[in-house]
Amino acid sequence: MIPAGNGPYWLVVVIFVVLAGSVTFAGMESLGEGNVAAALLLVVPVVVVPIVLLYVAHSSRHGAFLIGEGELKIKGFRGRSVALTKLALDDARGLDLKQEKEFAVKGNVQGTKMPWYKAGSCRLRNGEKAMVYLTDERRALYIPTTEGYVLLMSVNQPREMLKALKEAT
Repeated sequence: MIPAGNGPYWLVVVIFVVLAGSVTFAGMESLGEGNVAAALLLVVPVVVVPIVLLYVAHSSRHGAFLIGEGELKIKGFRGRSVALTKLALDDARGLDLKQEKEFAVKGNVQGTKMPWYKAGSCRLRNGEKAMVYLTDERRALYIPTTEGYVLLMSVNQPREMLKALKEAT
């Protein structure tokens, strides 16, 4: 998978600073009223939200697609394994989603959808169900499956990845 840049980490820092400032302000108001329980509950967003966002940011930079043991293993956020026999490799191809917009993600993603990273299940603009793992929309590999959905994933060299998948089957 093509790693995302440093943008995900900077977003986490900005969100943390905003949350910390908001919680500090709200916490001071609660403590001023003697409501310690409410002040402690405000700490949760400052701890939980950044941890979740750091996990997503980490996944966007450290995901991988591994071929072996008769399957394609997808490492990262919303990772999974797909048997190579379920991939319709003859219909697979490399795409530039900036040019071929009918294959772009439409609407919500059940997973994560950020400008630099999309991972999870969704619909494409052409109506197909898809599992997407995208960090670079200009270098995507489109692989239909026999299970009623397509895989759409960012890889450095789509042709070489497709060749490796075909050789492994």
